[in-house]
Amino acid sequence: MSRARLHELYETTVRSALMEEFGYKNREGAALSEKIVVNMGVGEDGEGRKKVRGRGQRLTANRPSIR
Repeated sequence: MSRARLHELYETTVRSALMEEFGYKNREGAALSEKIVVNMGVGEDGEGRKKVRGRGQRLTANRPSIR
């Protein structure tokens, strides 16, 4: 199962930087990302829904929920 790119970035870059900056010795001491929400505007007429679907899927590796 592949992981989302943002999650991979957090695990490899951000979490280690937090550990170094705050002096955590245990990996679990640094904040854990449970959920990332991405909001994208489509405009008033809603024509951008197809673009949002493609971009959202590339960004998060999940099918976006368009409401």
